[in-house]
Amino acid sequence: MASSENIVNFINHLLPAYTWGKVNGTICARSLIDGTLILPIHDPEEEEHDGSSAFVMVHWQGDPNRQTTVLGSQFAAVAIAKNFELQTVLNGKPPAKEEVRNLVRHYAIKTGEELIYSDDEDDASLAPLITKAVKKLGEVAVIQLLRKAIGM
Repeated sequence: MASSENIVNFINHLLPAYTWGKVNGTICARSLIDGTLILPIHDPEEEEHDGSSAFVMVHWQGDPNRQTTVLGSQFAAVAIAKNFELQTVLNGKPPAKEEVRNLVRHYAIKTGEELIYSDDEDDASLAPLITKAVKKLGEVAVIQLLRKAIGM
């Protein structure tokens, strides 16, 4: 299974926030909160897996006209946080950093990918992800995305 498929499969098991479904025969994850659809991206280069995260296609609120290609690990990090938040509210548990760490470790086991959750301020872990994004999307597109992300 390609890495992006592993990532989508991991997300679709984050109940109760996500569930799985099929779109054109491809297994996907769907948010039960807002209907957002997460699909794997089949990339022949990904088969050679270079150690950085795969990309997934996100259809916001399930609308194929509103789609974004994002790093799978980036989306998974947000999905884990949202699922943990929902679990905390539903089960009345106080937030527990160790439970999030366990989910992050489980993600690494299931996908072979590392998430960008860190207790220290080591930004070096972003370097391989940015390199892959530049290769995939182009330098100008990545710079525009980073500027938008930091409010420039």
